[in-house]
Amino acid sequence: MTAGLALVLIPRFGAEGAAGASAVGYAAGAGLAWVLFARLSRRTRGG
Repeated sequence: MTAGLALVLIPRFGAEGAAGASAVGYAAGAGLAWVLFARLSRRTRGG
């Protein structure tokens, strides 16, 4: 995801595009980790 966004954003916005692509990539990774944690913790508590 980060690489794809970087290919689009860096030529147009330079360093700010790289920063934006990184921020979106980190946010997506954090969101995925949160979803997986929520699913796994619900499963291990028996609920």
